[in-house]
Amino acid sequence: MIHKQASRVFASVLLVLFLYSPALSSQLKLLCKFSGVNLPYALKYQNMILEKGKYDLEAVKKPTSTDYFLRIKKGGKVLELIQGEQWDYETRGMALMGDPDIPDKCTMKMRKNSEEKVFTIIVETGKKNRAAPFARLRFKFEYEE
Repeated sequence: MIHKQASRVFASVLLVLFLYSPALSSQLKLLCKFSGVNLPYALKYQNMILEKGKYDLEAVKKPTSTDYFLRIKKGGKVLELIQGEQWDYETRGMALMGDPDIPDKCTMKMRKNSEEKVFTIIVETGKKNRAAPFARLRFKFEYEE
């Protein structure tokens, strides 16, 4: 009888874990966080327009894939989640560790291409990032001056 009850409890626990595992694995993993970033232009991405001003930006990734996103927040509220692309370094293998062009910690750069009217946010996770080391991510927007 005790064996039967233990089997039921064990089966119940397995069922709960099985049902909740997709929800747990779909959580986005925080890579880098940048607070109070001043966007100098109004940015357009698909149907969304971000007015110029200060925002909190977070680089995140899905733990089960290589999809990277930029989470844009204002006042603690998530405004948009933008998919980016990984942009490989020229250096490969163990040479990455000694490359002086790769930062130790997360960095963010912004670039404007006037000819194509494209504004790019580049996030480098750095050498010492535990969640995704050596990741260089690119997020492209159209912009309005």
